[in-house]
Formats: sequence, C-alpha cells, structure tokens
Amino acid sequence: MALTAVPRDRIKCNGLNTRRMHVPAHRAARHVTPLPAIWALNAMWFTTGDNEQKAKNLSANQHGALTTGTDTLTGMDYIIEGTATLVTDAVRSGSVQLYRVQSPKGFAFATGSESSQTRYRWS
Repeated sequence: MALTAVPRDRIKCNGLNTRRMHVPAHRAARHVTPLPAIWALNAMWFTTGDNEQKAKNLSANQHGALTTGTDTLTGMDYIIEGTATLVTDAVRSGSVQLYRVQSPKGFAFATGSESSQTRYRWS
C-alpha cells in the first residue's frame, strides 16, 4: 500500500509501507535509508537521531527526496522532492531530531500493463 495520488492537501496514507529518504552525502554520493514518515499539515515529517548519518548529511545539504511505493510489479510509486527543515520548536524526546519536508513538487508513477508518470506542483 502507498500514498494515494491526489492533490497535496488531500494526500492520505492507505497503509504503512517503506519510505526512503535520499539525501546527498559527501563527494556527491547518496545516502539512502528506510524510515517512517507521515504526511500531515501539508508536509512530510520524519525523525532521525542527532548522531545518525542522515542527520550529518542533512546538516550539510537539506535537499533530498522521499520515496514510497508498492512491493509488487503493479501499482503506484511516489517521489516527494524538497528541502528538509529541522524543526526546533517542537516537543522532542532525547536526541531525536524532527524534520519537515514541504515539497513544491512530487511525482506518481503507475506500473503494470500500462506505465505512466504524473508530476504534481503545489503552491
């Protein structure tokens, strides 16, 4: 199950699935890791520990992409691109950092007997 392809203000989760955060690492490499993320308040939200590689990479470059999709050869896959902003005015526990990705664009990819791509832009 995955996010439903609808306008950003109506995106909802149909079920839990793996989301991945892709962030630039040093020397133009990419750091990709599975993470739990949610869509709420017109943004994607995720957490990481302050000493994790993801947090270190995001402190140097906040641009990245969150991806999710089906675990079959048919269905929908999604990409949300944007800037991950560290939220400093939220209640946090221990060394957990909360990030918010408010994306200007996203992509939905249908796979199966007929493939398609849809780009969404939000203001």
